[in-house]
Amino acid sequence: IYAVADALEDRGWSVDRQQRPSSIHCTLMSRHADIMDAYITDLRAAVAAGTPLGDLLLVAAGDLLGHPV
Repeated sequence: IYAVADALEDRGWSVDRQQRPSSIHCTLMSRHADIMDAYITDLRAAVAAGTPLGDLLLVAAGDLLGHPV
């Protein structure tokens, strides 16, 4: 998951890494609506590049966001 965080940072996003379990903390608010599509596009690319479980993580992210990823 930290490889995904690294890839997101390479794309200019600020990423908060957490431990136990290893995770990325992401806060989205209504004021982020205009950049959500760009974030999801970059998240999709970061996950695809960072892990063989990319599709599984994207489904989970979409469920959490209430927005298909």
